Amino acid sequence: MVGKVSKRRGARNARIASRSSYLEPMLPELNNSLAPTQILSVEQLNRLNNASLDILENVGVIFRDEMALEDWRKAGSKVVDNRVYIDRHHLQNLMESVPAVFTLCARDSAKSLTIGSKQAIFVPMSGANFIRDMSDERRSSSLDDLASLHKLSHVLPAIHSLSTSIVTPHDVNLQTRHINATYSAIKHSDKALLGYANSGQNAADTLAMCDMVFGKNIVDSQAVIMATMTATAPLLWDAGATEAMRHYAQRGQPVICSPAVHAGGNTPASVLATVVQVNAHILAAIGYAQLLNPGVPVVYGQNLSSASMRTADAMMATPEVTQMAAIFGQLARHYGLPYQATGGVSGAKILDAQAGYETAASVYSALGAGANVIDNAFGSMEAGSLCSIAKFMVDAEYCAMGYRMASALSWDDFDDALNAIGDVGPGQRYFGHPHTMQHFESAFFMPKLHDYSGFQLWQAQGSQNIQQRAVRHAEQLLAEYQPPVLDFAVDEALLAFISSRENN
Repeated sequence: MVGKVSKRRGARNARIASRSSYLEPMLPELNNSLAPTQILSVEQLNRLNNASLDILENVGVIFRDEMALEDWRKAGSKVVDNRVYIDRHHLQNLMESVPAVFTLCARDSAKSLTIGSKQAIFVPMSGANFIRDMSDERRSSSLDDLASLHKLSHVLPAIHSLSTSIVTPHDVNLQTRHINATYSAIKHSDKALLGYANSGQNAADTLAMCDMVFGKNIVDSQAVIMATMTATAPLLWDAGATEAMRHYAQRGQPVICSPAVHAGGNTPASVLATVVQVNAHILAAIGYAQLLNPGVPVVYGQNLSSASMRTADAMMATPEVTQMAAIFGQLARHYGLPYQATGGVSGAKILDAQAGYETAASVYSALGAGANVIDNAFGSMEAGSLCSIAKFMVDAEYCAMGYRMASALSWDDFDDALNAIGDVGPGQRYFGHPHTMQHFESAFFMPKLHDYSGFQLWQAQGSQNIQQRAVRHAEQLLAEYQPPVLDFAVDEALLAFISSRENN
């Protein structure tokens, strides 16, 4: 008898410990059940596509990279100075080899991701120069800050893939920052990686580190890291981006072709004309990736904002940005390509109502647009120049809510729930019904950071705002964090590589 009681108490204690732990497993990639937003008719979409192809043939795209220019010449394209004119039929033939779906492998195979179709993943921001830390101090970011964010990325369930460079580690030598940041990501998480793509050397170093972690044969045969190729000038790809693309594409590693859009600043002051120009810009990069390695996975992407016509500053989550996100999603589906969109980006300086509104609008517009990769989804403030740890945490909860909202509804307990209506009857409550008791933990999403208590209870518990609750939760997660296993020999090889690069 004593043994049975002890066993029951042990099981009960285990359940209590499970509920009291702040750590949760990673959510699988989202199977988005939402019907994607269709702003344009097929005829209108074809009109935009043809206008983009006209730009590629008659206006051209600048490639500031002699090797890229030579590649285009060898492929038969017209090249004048550093401007490439791309025939539409040639481009269409190149794009036929792009896979509609691919797998991005993680160090922990259970966390590998499907990119494409109706699958969606959430990814943190990249490249912030400043941080709002646990004390809400705004300052330049450090390698320790990056490590903390990588740890949080590892344990937050809605984060599927982590950026190696969520923030810039300014306390590390400029020439080796990318190596230290990549090591931090590998050391502190076994989720899928989003790597550096701002220069050929950075890309080569990142891939060399992937060879050490996964093995060269694996890297040459499977996608183990994804990199974002971006540009700020209209219809121009600079050498840093195309050199990085060559390294990734020639090894079969996927690239996201994602120009930074400042509508009205680096595009015409028109939603539709902006889409036409940016689409041409994206297609030129996708075509080049296929020139390098036919069949290499490519993601059709964008990084959207519109220009304030009063100050020229970037504005996020405006009505026009939401419209463009939906149209780019339609174009990606038209081409049969995976689609990347931004979510969670805000121009706010502190965690205020603007930050919340812009995050909500951008996350939901990305989900509604059918995005497969939703990046910049965690922590972004000041138009991406700052990462707030408090917002990082709130965004993680908000993306988990978006994940739940876009997931397919379950019919498994439908009949039992209907029977409960007959059992309880009019005028009664359901809290004590067996169906409620069975499903109370899973029936509805229960946020940890949003507060729904009455005023007096909230006041009695310290009158904390959401920023304070978010920082406290971050501290709890970091206290419970356990690093994933990294083979000792691999770790030693990575550290030796970093040392050799720092010494040279």
